[in-house]
Amino acid sequence: MAITSGCSDDSSTTSSPSEHKQQNPPDLSEAIQKRIEGKTDEALAILRKLYNEYPESPEIITMLGRTLLDAEEYALAAFRLEQALDLGGETKILAETAQAHELAGDDESAEKAYAAYMEKHPDDTFANLKYARVLHRLGERSKALDAFLQASDKAETADAMAVAQLFLAKKMYTQAEHWFRSAEKKAPSQSPLPYLGLLEVRLSLKDENSAETLMLAMEKTHPGSLDKSEHAKTAADLLKRRRSLDFFQRGYATDGKTASELAAVLLAHPKEELVVGVSKLPPRTPEIIEDPLNSPLSAENNASQVSPRNNETNPDTLSLADIFSSSPNNSEPVEKSFLDQAELAMLEKNFRSSLLFTRRALRENSKNAAAWHLASQAHFLLGEVDEAEMKSLEATRHAPQDLGYHMDYLRIARETLSGNRYLEELEKAHERFPESIEILWQLARRYHVAENKPATAAILYRKLLATAPHDHPLRPEVDRELRSLPLNP
Repeated sequence: MAITSGCSDDSSTTSSPSEHKQQNPPDLSEAIQKRIEGKTDEALAILRKLYNEYPESPEIITMLGRTLLDAEEYALAAFRLEQALDLGGETKILAETAQAHELAGDDESAEKAYAAYMEKHPDDTFANLKYARVLHRLGERSKALDAFLQASDKAETADAMAVAQLFLAKKMYTQAEHWFRSAEKKAPSQSPLPYLGLLEVRLSLKDENSAETLMLAMEKTHPGSLDKSEHAKTAADLLKRRRSLDFFQRGYATDGKTASELAAVLLAHPKEELVVGVSKLPPRTPEIIEDPLNSPLSAENNASQVSPRNNETNPDTLSLADIFSSSPNNSEPVEKSFLDQAELAMLEKNFRSSLLFTRRALRENSKNAAAWHLASQAHFLLGEVDEAEMKSLEATRHAPQDLGYHMDYLRIARETLSGNRYLEELEKAHERFPESIEILWQLARRYHVAENKPATAAILYRKLLATAPHDHPLRPEVDRELRSLPLNP
């Protein structure tokens, strides 16, 4: 790794391990609680003191590294997490080490850590996606493409664009088109880049019909974007050549006009413009064969194309002007709270940014259950289940009567807690929310399947049937499970 023992904490010192033989594991509970409360500096002070006493404890050093991540001291966090690994820490620390290197701007060290982690955890798609992004930044195109495709179901808009460009560079136009369309679908009309990518595909395939459609679509959704692209001259020449009669009939001189200016003139006359179906992007043409690895487009996409020369508008279809019209929002901007910004970042799938905003919201009010819950969801979506469980529990502590928060906590706890601990949490949740059919069902299933206690499961199943409404979708399944039990008096 790039970061070596040259990095050290301000107040950490070393002492002989023989002076600190551990009779019992060090107590990290106070540091963990401070970290949960967002008191990062206090947590660091406690952990550094513990480190002085137990300089070879991987548990202490791991927690120190994670807390340094909270403090945004990324290089130092990477150093401490590597130190914990060297002392026998769990291999999952590799992913956190890679993340720390990445946040510190050291992609080369991040790539090595991610590669080592993926060898041991090949099914971790969240880590694989981060690995792909690092490889892409480093210019490792083939490796990046393989990694992106292995985590394709988690790909965000920027990831889809990166995959599309990688396929385009390989002249694999079918796959490139699929990923450009996927990028636009993930963030409709947010950027002209998917359209520009599709335009390059269409021009490479000499499909001028679809290319013209894309140009008009881009001018409608992103005015002026054509003139800023590398295809500006090609686009202008194509429009002049294909629509010269339209321009002549309107008395419009095309000399010296840019592609955006030409497209705007065509869009200003709905009667004259081409007609497309309901798809936001132009349909594929028949010579493009579907990538068997990707889902096919709907039949209406392939049937919707009408020649751009057609001046007859079909009342059953929509023009580009209709399809791409939007209602401008002229309301005055309102300053968003940290929690609002965290929620917006979550919607945009910027989970790390969401965590930063929730942390600031919690500094304003450490009892904000919504902020704890949102932070938990962000950690969970980043694959950091231990952090997710810890923050989800905190949300339930500050909102003890919120059933939704408790249900989310139980879903995460099922992955992080031991069997006995999870059963205890289910029991406590049932006591707090005795009317919850879902919790009762989970509890009955736990006793039935995991604990192998059919008598207790039967009691709970019967209780569920007695309390659930007659039209509840769980009733048939509960009845089947009850009849399958070995003792069914």
